[in-house]
Amino acid sequence: KIKDITQANLLFLGDDWQSIYLNSGTNPKYIKNIKKYYPNIKITLLPYNPVNYKLYEIARLVIGKTNNYYDKKVTGTSNGSSIGVVYVKDKNEIKDKIVNKIKDLTGSITLLGRYASDNPNIPDVKFALINDSKTYNSDYTFIINTEKGLCGYPNELINNVILNKIIEIEPAIYNEYRSLANVIRNTNKKVYLVVNEECTSKIF
Repeated sequence: KIKDITQANLLFLGDDWQSIYLNSGTNPKYIKNIKKYYPNIKITLLPYNPVNYKLYEIARLVIGKTNNYYDKKVTGTSNGSSIGVVYVKDKNEIKDKIVNKIKDLTGSITLLGRYASDNPNIPDVKFALINDSKTYNSDYTFIINTEKGLCGYPNELINNVILNKIIEIEPAIYNEYRSLANVIRNTNKKVYLVVNEECTSKIF
């Protein structure tokens, strides 16, 4: 449809925020630097109207830590609080703390973790891995396993020479920023970070 409207001979369409490009072996910098390869191409940035403007602003701060993205025009107004924190002493407390929090929430709830073992198995509450979360929206999102180091989410592979050499696109940490930004902007009401104060990822 877009090709018919623009009468373009060659059309590129993509979302420069998505981490899927890195996961599939292509390169988000081609979107950002398209004029380097096609100097006369016309660029149109689609405006974005987020459900929760505050969450979008936070997501934009996160994606701003990467290089290859466009700063798009956003319409909307700030509404309500957007980020909450659920403090736990250790992983054994996660289930009880989340159950206590969600009893007062109305709407869809999703728990996101890095590993299947992060799932606290709360009845009637959806659990998904963080990289699968862009396929749907949720009113409330709880991000589990926000620990610092290489096993938590987001991990801190800032200067991993081997992984950065394999990817050769952006530092490995950028893939984490992109997936996190999408989780935040795809949440309608509020994002909760389930954190251990003594072991919280420095990204959070």
